[in-house]
Amino acid sequence: MARVIPSMEQLRYLAVPLEAGELQVLDSLQALDDDWSIFVQPRLGLDQPDFVAVHAEHGAVVIEVRDWRPGTHRLASSGTIEVRAASGWERTDEAPRYVGHRTAVVVQERFFADTNDPPRDPSIRAIVVLVRQSAQEAQELVGTPRVTMSEERVRYFSGAELRADTLDALVGPPRLPRRSVSPRSLARLVRHLDQPVAAHGSGSDTPAEAGGRDEQPVAGGLAAELGAGPARDEDRQRQVRAAAGSGKTTGLVARASELARQRRDVLVVTGTAHHAVHLHGLILARCAAIGADPRHVSCIHVLGLCARAADDARVAGFRRTASVRRRVQLDAHELAERAVHAYEAGIGPRFDDVLVDQGEDLSALQWALLRLLVRRDEGELLLLTDPTQQLEGLAWRDPQGAEVAGLLAGWLEHHETHRLPTDLIELVARFADAYIDEDDLVPPTVPIGQEGASTSERRWIDAPPGAAVGKVLGDEVVRLLDRQPDLSADDVLFVAPSHRAGTDATSVIRAAGYEVQHVFGSDSRDGQRRRERFRIGAPGVKGCTPAEAKGLDARAVVVAIPASRQGRVWGYIGLTRVRADPGRRAYVTVVNQDAGLRAFGQVFDGQRTLAHVPAPGAAPSDAPAVRVVVTPGVPLLPLAPAPPAAPLWRRAASALQPEP
Repeated sequence: MARVIPSMEQLRYLAVPLEAGELQVLDSLQALDDDWSIFVQPRLGLDQPDFVAVHAEHGAVVIEVRDWRPGTHRLASSGTIEVRAASGWERTDEAPRYVGHRTAVVVQERFFADTNDPPRDPSIRAIVVLVRQSAQEAQELVGTPRVTMSEERVRYFSGAELRADTLDALVGPPRLPRRSVSPRSLARLVRHLDQPVAAHGSGSDTPAEAGGRDEQPVAGGLAAELGAGPARDEDRQRQVRAAAGSGKTTGLVARASELARQRRDVLVVTGTAHHAVHLHGLILARCAAIGADPRHVSCIHVLGLCARAADDARVAGFRRTASVRRRVQLDAHELAERAVHAYEAGIGPRFDDVLVDQGEDLSALQWALLRLLVRRDEGELLLLTDPTQQLEGLAWRDPQGAEVAGLLAGWLEHHETHRLPTDLIELVARFADAYIDEDDLVPPTVPIGQEGASTSERRWIDAPPGAAVGKVLGDEVVRLLDRQPDLSADDVLFVAPSHRAGTDATSVIRAAGYEVQHVFGSDSRDGQRRRERFRIGAPGVKGCTPAEAKGLDARAVVVAIPASRQGRVWGYIGLTRVRADPGRRAYVTVVNQDAGLRAFGQVFDGQRTLAHVPAPGAAPSDAPAVRVVVTPGVPLLPLAPAPPAAPLWRRAASALQPEP
């Protein structure tokens, strides 16, 4: 008999009880042999299929069930499925084969594919079961692809066909050979799907009453404050500016899990896809510790949320109305605009509470979407940002953009960092103060009582602007791995300023015999595929652009800083990825192409003291960069910051104004 998760005894605690038809399908699935595991209503980002069946030889099967009464649904001439109503036939947005296909893609991208794998893995499939229909009726209703021809890969069955040969419905024909299923990927999927239902879902208010575990305390500081939630009902919107490594993520995980324990539907939004997957894993563990049901929490990156809303609108046949806002050059904001139109039409998932990590890169429009349309009325909002790491410059520094986004005047600010080696913290803080020209920086500080607790080995390489920086990055990664026996490939992260540089570095590292998981694509489509498949726990050296490096940390970091104002922010992001590991040394190398940072380089690698770093505000913010001329016996001069770039937020703010 197949293993069912959650157990049959726990099914009564599901937030959405199984219907009679779904229970019939579960009976058929449970009759499979004990090599099968059947996961009931698992949460996969924004998707929640009825079942996912997993087998070591046959892979994973997503199962969508429709318990439609006979005669209540029909296929219209337009290709859409209609339902019988009191006033006649009404259009629906039902597309079960497409939903199954879309969920199978999520399983493939999140769990079965590494960045270097081919586009499709045949060990992930989807089927649709129409429980009460005959085989002929099932063919008439869903036999024709509704949205995309990729639906042809999704087989469909009547309830009788499934009962007659459940195994054939799941895996054949043809049945897959064992070698096509990756044990590592399967184990990764099972860890994610294994989501027991908290017994207190039946109505008790505490884990103790439900027979669950006592609540585990969250470490102090910012994490504890965030996890505790707002002190007053009127403080339902909280905005936090905090340094890298200060506990923002830990606090968000604690808060999302606590809200899930209260049976509230929670959306966690991130800036990168891999960070959303990582957060969900942390939330699974936290929910298990406090007796909460993780099915109440959905984790997705902001572009994925916007894309899903636009996709749901397409499935529903919604045609976008004429835009009332001017287009912004960035694709992300056009996608956000489409999502706004979808939500305004009543299409798109909504949640009781919305929690945002990596919020510094959200545009005003994206935050307004979350605040006004995605969140249900009176729900909780939590915005976590580190403005020192801000890449786009769209939302937070312009009063007009802040007004559109609905940001409040008050911000909670926190500087203590628990990630970085203590001997690196002051260097990183002075780098931010001296070379990142913004008003609302949140540089890190050493936690009280932890001075000198951990150390790092630092190296600074000055490379000319025209140098092949990717090769230098790759050579340095190889040097670290060859010369430091306590480092493994899994311990190393390199941050490249471009896909070309990242590809060059990857080639050097692989030529030395080390595995690399990276996001660098040969074109935009390949890059997107790699970003979606990138995972923190994948084996090998990790290679990222600065944007994708957010949410990562490593014992050894190699980062390139190009000669540009934005490059200095990239350098800060890379420097704050270094993770202190008690009892072991951390390593960080900077490959620098910015002449204005050479004085800092001598401080960084210990040749000079912090006194030689220019003080914040020592030079006008619009002063041009000064080239360094190194003369024997002549000390290096403090350098002014590079000239500021044209502020992107002005274009974004103007784009939010109604057209005349």
